[in-house]
Amino acid sequence: MMKYFVGISTCCFARRFCVTLVVLIIFTFLFYSRGGERNFLDCQKKYSQLSPFYQICLDSRFKAGFGQCLPPLKHFDAKFRITKRYRIGACVVEKNMSTIMAAIICFLHNEDAFLQANRTITNDPYKTRFCKNKNEFKNVKSMLNNTDTNLDDWTMIVIVRDPIERFLSGFVDKCINEAPIRNNGSVCYGCKGNLSCFVDRQFERARLYGQDARKSRAWTYEDVHFFPQNWHCNFQSILTKYHFLRYYNADDTLTNPNENWLTQLLSILERNQVPEESRRMIQKELLSSAKTAHSTVGQEDRFRVQREFEGSADLKKKLIQMFYFDYILFGFELPE
Repeated sequence: MMKYFVGISTCCFARRFCVTLVVLIIFTFLFYSRGGERNFLDCQKKYSQLSPFYQICLDSRFKAGFGQCLPPLKHFDAKFRITKRYRIGACVVEKNMSTIMAAIICFLHNEDAFLQANRTITNDPYKTRFCKNKNEFKNVKSMLNNTDTNLDDWTMIVIVRDPIERFLSGFVDKCINEAPIRNNGSVCYGCKGNLSCFVDRQFERARLYGQDARKSRAWTYEDVHFFPQNWHCNFQSILTKYHFLRYYNADDTLTNPNENWLTQLLSILERNQVPEESRRMIQKELLSSAKTAHSTVGQEDRFRVQREFEGSADLKKKLIQMFYFDYILFGFELPE
């Protein structure tokens, strides 16, 4: 148990979130033990004074004990990219700089081959990525089996993002910007850029998956981009093995130098003996191109969607119900 708490402390950026995270771990242990539902509710009541929004998932009428919020740590999609040379494994989550992180790990997988192929970290598109099927795994078990290693041999990293920022950015990117390109009436469930419509449809899909994944239909493109982050990456079994790199938006790469994800990443690369030349190349390229092709920062639709979200108490409540445990687990501050 102590090892569990020590490991989880690495993902906290403020004391209050460390406290909150420890509370969640207690919840998780109690919930999956005998009488877990009752114990979870008792603990949730005890700590609900941390913030008004911490009470949003408290509703004893629901069997799971999470109220109308989605449950934490469900088994869902996982995409691992590795560099065995430096023993770094990255789980990439859509809308969390996933293409960039995959390219960084691909570069470190074989620096010379990557450069000789005229690839760059900021221009290695997913569909034509250089490392396709070379250093990629769909679960941690296959990663370990294929490399003949143990999990303790690896430094595991993942970029996590403010949940609502991720959702709204994803909505603009996938449901508005990509709609003409995909040319499909079923894009984002046919909501045609209507945020409330899409939130309702996506929440219902996530709710059904959270209740029983076996009864859910096949994952959709939207599910992969909008389901909670804490359902990805085999978190349900290896949560404490990760170093969490917090990403807010494209501007974060250039601000808050002690907190941004790139600073954290470079520190990890140095500890894993990645050569200084390689680290400098990664840093230089990312700082010269902070935005990716999928970035929605500065777009008018992004401002419009943000205003709609901020002006709707119902939207805010439902999105917090969707991503409550992303906020708790990854140490982001809940909206007011």
